[in-house]
Amino acid sequence: MRQIKRRDFLRLSGAAGLLMLSAEVPLPLPKEAYARDLKEIKLSASTTETDLGNGKRFKAWTYNGVVPGPEIRVKEGETLRVVLKNELPEGTTIHWHGLPVSNRMDGVPFVTQKPVKPGAVFVYEFRATPPGTYFYHSHESYQLDRGLYGALIVEPRREERTYDREYTVMLEDWATIDGGGPEASRMGNIRPGMGMMGMMRRRRNPGAPLQEPLYNAYAINGKVFEASKPFKVRKGERIKLRIINPSSSTMYTIRVAGHPLTVTHADGRALVPLEVDVLRIGMGERYDVELYANNPGRWHIYNLRDNSSVSGRPLGTLVYEGIRSKGYRDDRIKRSRVNDYSFFRRH
Repeated sequence: MRQIKRRDFLRLSGAAGLLMLSAEVPLPLPKEAYARDLKEIKLSASTTETDLGNGKRFKAWTYNGVVPGPEIRVKEGETLRVVLKNELPEGTTIHWHGLPVSNRMDGVPFVTQKPVKPGAVFVYEFRATPPGTYFYHSHESYQLDRGLYGALIVEPRREERTYDREYTVMLEDWATIDGGGPEASRMGNIRPGMGMMGMMRRRRNPGAPLQEPLYNAYAINGKVFEASKPFKVRKGERIKLRIINPSSSTMYTIRVAGHPLTVTHADGRALVPLEVDVLRIGMGERYDVELYANNPGRWHIYNLRDNSSVSGRPLGTLVYEGIRSKGYRDDRIKRSRVNDYSFFRRH
């Protein structure tokens, strides 16, 4: 048997590693990839004409033609296989936000993988753990702004808390002008909201895009308030809300009028329950909260401009079964308990 010197071995193995990184397929899968408890999801990233419910149609970039992308639910410990087909005009990836996965499955372009080229297929595969509320999204350019995101829920083997209903609430900021995404900022004239840097750049190079898109629509689960589907509850129920903020540039201060919220999880991790009146949630954050339905009526779900009154931007509706009135029973905040990291204690 011919012996290979150490330096030759390192040189050859390094070359082989570079060759594998340049391939369009993922590296060999870990042992758990061949487990029996495997769930396979197929996602196609493509351009889709979209209407958020405000009558303004624009081109969004979507998974499977819907906004947000399909909700993925797996059980703790299952192996999740996602087959991504790229039908976009540029490269793309999927990042599994908050979920610890192997480096080669993390979906960061030019760091953990090369972008998946137009027309190509890439297979993501990993063990889904720990349980919690996560989301998936493109990590390439402005693709998240254009609509490439969806909820990822890893259900625990055994629920530690009981509830009667569960809803996923995705908070979204949208740039819908002139096609959405970066094109939303290709405006011929200076408009309110540009900012000083944007105006200076426009003067130097008329017609150039601004540094940031102009967000002009806010939605829950892909629909603005006027078209949003109400969250229905029955008196006496305990409701679990998985609140996710995939927005690129918007922090929310969420209030469900007439109801306090009990925070049970932050970014997928269990907490000692904390009751708040409003929930402040930053970009990329996720909170699991519980709501006790003990105040029948039709109530706004707001993004507050402040924490002292009912004023704010309505995003959605909480309505009790049997309520026929179209009027809202909104009230003013008597207390202003807001979540703060210093208040949280790990369970």
